[in-house]
Amino acid sequence: MTYAQQQIERILDAAQNLDNEGVCCELQGYLDELISYASTFADEMNVCENCGRIISYGHTHEGYDGNTYCGCCVEDANRAYSPIRSYHYHKGTYEFKDNGEVLPQKFRGFELEIETNGLNLELFEILENYDSEFAFEEDGSLNNGFEVISNPMSFEYWRNVGFDVLRDLITDLKGVGGVYSWDGGNCGLHVHFSRDEWSSETFRTLIKLIIANPTYFKALSGRDDFGYCRIPNFNDYDLESLYNSERYLAVNFTRETAEFRFFRGTLDTPSIWCSIELCDYLLRYCEHISENGDICDYTLSPRGFEEWLRATTSNADILLGFIARRHRIWNLKQKRIAQRGY
Repeated sequence: MTYAQQQIERILDAAQNLDNEGVCCELQGYLDELISYASTFADEMNVCENCGRIISYGHTHEGYDGNTYCGCCVEDANRAYSPIRSYHYHKGTYEFKDNGEVLPQKFRGFELEIETNGLNLELFEILENYDSEFAFEEDGSLNNGFEVISNPMSFEYWRNVGFDVLRDLITDLKGVGGVYSWDGGNCGLHVHFSRDEWSSETFRTLIKLIIANPTYFKALSGRDDFGYCRIPNFNDYDLESLYNSERYLAVNFTRETAEFRFFRGTLDTPSIWCSIELCDYLLRYCEHISENGDICDYTLSPRGFEEWLRATTSNADILLGFIARRHRIWNLKQKRIAQRGY
């Protein structure tokens, strides 16, 4: 019992003792009112678990740990208890993962944004089981969710370990319920590559490929809105330095990474696998045509990329099927928009 609660109990005890001993008629009404008010206050008050402040029910907040907090304390209490950290909390702390392949390796990582119907202890317990492979952070574009951030992974590590762990995480989250990504409409899947592991010419070719085929990449993305991943034009980049004028481009660059931002978030794990694999193969394709001096209208077309994919990749049928499905969804949406006029 807190100090405040002890004082209320003392007031009640004193008032009830007076009542038992009897008071004059003139004071009885006041005494009854005091007992009533004190009893009501004792029943309805809460006390902040952190600061001990008395709070009414209308200003009471339940923390993720199940305790009661005032509005000033609940945010700090939740942050201390939750495995979901503040934005960029883990920046610079990631561990590069590989399968012991011969170095150097080309590493990739990803961020998957997830919305929830409400953060809770059961969900936190699941996240804590996966924090050796992934980090979990808040994101300002989400309403009540978090983003899953991977460690940088080599190609083989992603295929042999990383994807399986991600699939287990998503399966466990779905078991809790109340989590979604695609259906929210505001979630993204972002794929990062270490910038210094690819040539500048490869990235320049990638920019040219995307700018030349805006509809192809919009359809591939699965998105309805491109406010956070606008398809760029050449004015958005300094191609010499690969500096971009704004962050919210379908492909953007920092000093350390190149980021594909255009995929819509999803909890369908085969779609996640295809999205991340396609980013890898897009870079490999751009590296190939750049090194061979084979940059022309054909190689900068979807047909050129897909024919190369079919000729060089054992998983081409899976990836091309994914591309075709995304384009069918896009075409149906555009048809409905045309019919409705908006």
